[in-house]
Amino acid sequence: MLVLPTGSKQEEAVVAKAITGRRNAHIRILLHRQMLLLIKRLHQRLLLATCAGTKGIPTYIPPSMRAGAERSVVGSDMRRRNDENSLRIYHQFTRRHPRI
Repeated sequence: MLVLPTGSKQEEAVVAKAITGRRNAHIRILLHRQMLLLIKRLHQRLLLATCAGTKGIPTYIPPSMRAGAERSVVGSDMRRRNDENSLRIYHQFTRRHPRI
C-alpha cells in the first residue's frame, strides 16, 4: 500500500477517486482534510474486516449444505433418473442403437 503524507494533494486525489470511481474526480470534488482522514480510516477498517474473515459477511449456502438438511447419496439417484428417461430404439437394418 502506498503511504503518502497526510493532507497531500496526491492523497486527496487518490481518496476522491476511490470514493467516486471516476478519473480526475479530485478536480471536481473538494473534500476537507478531516473528512478525508475519516473516510481513509473507515476504508482501512473495511479492508481489515474483509481480510480477517467472512464471519460478518453473509454468503450463499446451498440448501443441501444448510443445517438440518438431509444427507443422501445424490450421484446414484441422478444416474437412475437419467436411465429411466432415456429411450433406445433398435434400427432393424443397421442393427445398432442410433442416437436421437
